[in-house]
Formats: sequence, C-alpha cells, structure tokens
Amino acid sequence: MLIGQSIIAPDDEAGVLYYSPWMPRQGDAFSGVLEVIAAQTGTWTLTMTAETKNNEDSDASITTLSGNAQLTAVGTKEFNTSGALELVRFRFSATGDVGVADKWIHFRTNPPIWQPN
Repeated sequence: MLIGQSIIAPDDEAGVLYYSPWMPRQGDAFSGVLEVIAAQTGTWTLTMTAETKNNEDSDASITTLSGNAQLTAVGTKEFNTSGALELVRFRFSATGDVGVADKWIHFRTNPPIWQPN
C-alpha cells in the first residue's frame, strides 16, 4: 500500500491547484500538518492552505484561513489557524522551475488537529 498522494508541479509560474474533500469542522481553530515524503530532485514548492465555507455556500464563496505550510524539500511543516466555518478543506499549490521538466512530489497530510473552543 502506498501512503500519501503523488502530484505534479508543472514547469510554469502559475503552477497547479489540488483540493482535498470538504470535511466538517470540529471547532473554530485547528493545526494542519503537511509532510513531503519524497520528491524529484530540482526546484519545486508545495504550499498547503485551509479554506472554509458554510454548507449552503457555493465553492465560489469560500474563505481562505490564515496560515499555511510551505515546503521546498522533503520534510514536515505545521501551521495553526482559526475562524473555521461549517466545512473545511485543504488547497495544495504546486509549482516548479520555469522551463525545466515537471517535478513529481509525494506527500501526505494528517486530519486537522482541532483545538477545544
């Protein structure tokens, strides 16, 4: 069994966005953890941010929460945020060197670690 997800960081400035499924909140504040397990050599950046919305809101009306985890090498990064509404998801932004071949990144995230209200 392969733990985590593999994605591609394209060789352009715009990069690409990936999203986790929406999950119900379990408090107002939480910690998020991003772990890059392996990656192709070269320059790349993977950034994880949290987004939130209420059940009746469309995806066009999401709010980005403060804080993020950004890695440019294999490792682990944590961030803390607050202000979660009814639903929360993670947004992953991946970029690579412009003009250099696409880079693969294999990573995983833990479920949010909810703080008591």
